[in-house]
Amino acid sequence: MLLFALADSKRLSASAANFVRDRQNEVFVSVVSFWELSLKVSLGKLSLSGISPDQIPGYALSMDLTFLPLTADTACTFHQLPKIGKHRDPFDRMLVWQAIREDLVLLSRDRAMISYQTCGLSLVW
Repeated sequence: MLLFALADSKRLSASAANFVRDRQNEVFVSVVSFWELSLKVSLGKLSLSGISPDQIPGYALSMDLTFLPLTADTACTFHQLPKIGKHRDPFDRMLVWQAIREDLVLLSRDRAMISYQTCGLSLVW
């Protein structure tokens, strides 16, 4: 979602775009997302056009996004998130866990995350 929002992409759903633009909502971006982007760039799995991973936090701040840190408490309790289906991506699962623990809405187009709604996840796409 972060890259779509930064690029003002048409790939951002209408619901997600409305959620981000609604000034009543404080929109967070997890530091886990920055870590994942940086890792993917370093491994050659993601190519960014016209921007480096180092610049993304500044752009996020310019969009009035608030950084959500990964706290030790959230990291240490991550084992409590059940493994549902075949969804094993550790970054995505941590984003799910952060959203559940912090009682936040997760913006994601990943259909595999829908199953985590039974664990208390609020999801918009």
